[in-house]
Amino acid sequence: MRRGKRIKQAGAENDPMGFVRMVAVSATGEHQRKEVHSGLLAQLLGLLPLRHDEDQDWITGVAEALSRALGGPYRVGTVEAAWEDEVLRRARERLAVELG
Repeated sequence: MRRGKRIKQAGAENDPMGFVRMVAVSATGEHQRKEVHSGLLAQLLGLLPLRHDEDQDWITGVAEALSRALGGPYRVGTVEAAWEDEVLRRARERLAVELG
């Protein structure tokens, strides 16, 4: 099982609506804005590709957390696939730099 999938499933029975997980994802993005922790960034990156298996709110939340981690804004208006793809590209570039 992929690491991102384990994070998504952790505690699912106690958080059926996913609110606690979304708060944790959001807080991780905010933390990454000020700190360099490639492990956390890698875990966030591992969550976004699950978008085909998840609902749009989860996708948007993870993409926003990545955007915040990269110093960007929360989304404004509707989320477009192009915005998500750009956030994912920038996050991968940052992770590559952090890992050297």
